[in-house]
Amino acid sequence: MADPLPAENDPGQEPNDEGQTPAPGASDDDAGQEPDDGRTYPESYVRKLRRESSGYRNRLAEVESKLQAIEDGEKSESVKLQERLADAETRATKAEERLIRYEVAAERQLDMQAASFITGSTREEIEASADELSKLLKDKAKPPSFDGGAREPAPGEPLPPDRAHNDLLLRSLGRLPTP
Repeated sequence: MADPLPAENDPGQEPNDEGQTPAPGASDDDAGQEPDDGRTYPESYVRKLRRESSGYRNRLAEVESKLQAIEDGEKSESVKLQERLADAETRATKAEERLIRYEVAAERQLDMQAASFITGSTREEIEASADELSKLLKDKAKPPSFDGGAREPAPGEPLPPDRAHNDLLLRSLGRLPTP
């Protein structure tokens, strides 16, 4: 028994697509199907279904493009957040290293200006660097090994005038032995 023809003004009823014969003027997509039981539908009904299908395809493409735009917007926002997170982590790491350098410099009683010369990324490295810097600064703070310039002139060298005058007076008073 053949299916009755659907009414053209009954949009809620959908025909079974199996075994349909293409209506005259049908597209090539439908031409590859072979009718099983010889059912046919009027051309106006087929056109109506195609218009409806075309509208749904257009709407689907529109919704897909909007969804893609939303996903792209979220993706770029997440990329921005990831960049901000990486920047914040970098700044935090640098601040922690600087804090450790200042703490170690204070423990070693180094000048805060010297703290900028302390290197290292871990506390142990920073402490080792501070110890080396502290040792170098203490070695440089020792007075020189010479007498600071209060030397006697070499023999045979003439004395400066003020020293010669002082020596003359001291000899005449008997406080300086004669040469």
